[in-house]
Amino acid sequence: MADAINTHRRNPGYFPDHEMPATLTAATDPAAMLGGRDFLMLSIPAQTLRTNLAAWAPHIGSDIVIASRTSSASSCSACLAWHVA
Repeated sequence: MADAINTHRRNPGYFPDHEMPATLTAATDPAAMLGGRDFLMLSIPAQTLRTNLAAWAPHIGSDIVIASRTSSASSCSACLAWHVA
């Protein structure tokens, strides 16, 4: 997926007809993705938020600004995102 986004500027699984901006970069290596960044925009399913952030925590600087947009879809349909994460 990251290669398709970086090479073709498209996400074939979710937005195959939408061209992404050249300033957007996808990565699979947390150190490469997060090292030296000032801002982190997350857009991941709520049920994977905790696991992903735990894996990424060593690479997130203490002064990085984090904005998160999580989906509320989960196995707990009555739960809000912070209940699932």
